[in-house]
Amino acid sequence: MASSVLAFPMRAITAFTLAFCACLALLTRPALASDAAASAPAPELQYVLLETTAGDIVLEVHPEWAPIGSAHFIDLVERGFYDGAPWFRVIDNWVAQAGIAACEEDNKRWMEANIQDDPVVQGNQRGFVAYGMTDQPNSRSTHIYINFADNSRLDPRGFACFAKVVEGMDVADSLYRIPDDVFAASGIDQDKLGTDEGFEQFQQLFPDADYICRASVLCDYCPPGA
Repeated sequence: MASSVLAFPMRAITAFTLAFCACLALLTRPALASDAAASAPAPELQYVLLETTAGDIVLEVHPEWAPIGSAHFIDLVERGFYDGAPWFRVIDNWVAQAGIAACEEDNKRWMEANIQDDPVVQGNQRGFVAYGMTDQPNSRSTHIYINFADNSRLDPRGFACFAKVVEGMDVADSLYRIPDDVFAASGIDQDKLGTDEGFEQFQQLFPDADYICRASVLCDYCPPGA
């Protein structure tokens, strides 16, 4: 794994606007909400809406699966980190990955703000969500992915799921495909994509790519079948 209802069409937005809006969301780097998650009482389920250029995806966040990862994800969502983030790694029968902000300063502030590992309680099945990370301990930061398939071979490597898709899996399935080899051939690696220059180049090279327009925590949400 790598290191790591639409309000508007993302592709009509300029790179400058994306970067400007994302930078406004985070002006200082506060303490991580995940720092105290391990010792705090387990909160109730929370729901996050990802408004994407392909449609809406709703995630059900389970703190009992991964308390540190869940708290960190909600923290990043509430601070606007994912607003404008591209789905830069989308591979058939594998994953859809995002987690590089549209603003270079946000990436500098958060990409190295690693959190402690959670044990794997919920494994990597289709529709479940975890963090991208390296093989080093405690390397989770901002990268998240949605499993397209049974990826349980990731479980022994410590990829702990913290959420699942409860609405919009068809939207996730429809995200524009950017396999690893295509991304690598573009000349833009993940570090470069995290810069304003690299983000603009990504938009030019992948004009059909999908993005998270906005991520927000839903209040009083009732999941399907509840």
